[in-house]
Amino acid sequence: ALQGIEADHGRIRENHWDSRPLDLDIIDYDGITSADPDLALPHPRAWQRAFVLAPWAALNPNAKLAGAHGGPVASLLAVAPDRNAVQLESEDWMLSSHAGKKESAPAGWGLSAGAQEDHPQSRFASQFPPAGTDEKPVSRKAIVSLDSASHDAEKIFRETIVSLDSVPGNQVQGISPLYHVSHFDGPDAMSAVVQLETKLPAADLIAVLGSIEAAHDWRSILIWLIWKA
Repeated sequence: ALQGIEADHGRIRENHWDSRPLDLDIIDYDGITSADPDLALPHPRAWQRAFVLAPWAALNPNAKLAGAHGGPVASLLAVAPDRNAVQLESEDWMLSSHAGKKESAPAGWGLSAGAQEDHPQSRFASQFPPAGTDEKPVSRKAIVSLDSASHDAEKIFRETIVSLDSVPGNQVQGISPLYHVSHFDGPDAMSAVVQLETKLPAADLIAVLGSIEAAHDWRSILIWLIWKA
């Protein structure tokens, strides 16, 4: 399913390290482990990605990553090879003093319902059926990692969070501080993570993330799904 979404957005799989206009990864899915080369779980490099670990640890100091290389997220961050490249940018970036009126926060975080309905990136939510239409919905927690090298990264992140919260079956429960990520082999970036309670199956949530990436142009934002029960 993920490779199909990648292909829809122009990824051609010829060589392993080919340019990838869209790259979607499930980091951890309900604690399941798998050595399947097509979808290893948890993601084999999540434990050493400081741009994911730093904001995740800030959002939840007790968070844990499952799998052979897993453990407390804070401990993994302490030994991550790129930990010094990730620095706190802002703790209050979602507050009104930093955010615009329409992107400031999802429902329950200070954004009016009317503004949410008018938000251009929330309209794709109507493309998905209400969660649980075919079977009884199960609520799960998911950590979504946002990474962007755009000069408008902060604004893009706000719009993404509003979009995620607007999808039926999703509710934003927590938003991390904003982090600056220095790259030696490319442009600097911003990163953050969002904790969701969702009734969407993993495939549907991945499709939502792919839609958001496409809405912002795949060059602007990379979204990782870190799935927790």
